[in-house]
Amino acid sequence: MLRSLTLIPLLWGFTAAHAVEVPYTATPLSIKTSQGKNQTLGDRSAGKYRLVFWYSNFCPPCYAMKSFLGKLEKECNAEDFEIVRVNINDSENTPALKALNIRGTPTLTLWSAKDEYLALATGFRGETQVRDMIKKTPTKKCGTP
Repeated sequence: MLRSLTLIPLLWGFTAAHAVEVPYTATPLSIKTSQGKNQTLGDRSAGKYRLVFWYSNFCPPCYAMKSFLGKLEKECNAEDFEIVRVNINDSENTPALKALNIRGTPTLTLWSAKDEYLALATGFRGETQVRDMIKKTPTKKCGTP
């Protein structure tokens, strides 16, 4: 019974991983956002920093993060920065998931204005931790809580 209890947090996406620098230099990756827009990661033409939130419909920590991500989107999205939501259950996103080795949700990836893959954070992150990732970008619009 104890073995089952220790696996539950892992199935819900809780991990002890911290944001790390992760270079990505392969071919551009097409993604479909939760708003139905097609975007490309890694094509060197974004022109803005992007924080990509990879989530699943069946992920309780993802729902917890969505509660403050909407506020951050309104506060932080600007000409030089945007938060993008990507549902991993959408089959159009499978090639990008494989290329980036995203195996669980929630996951955050940070991309530069030149579409360089800068950082990865896996597992639940609170609002303060997400703001800390955003502070790695030069965006001026996003303030502190």
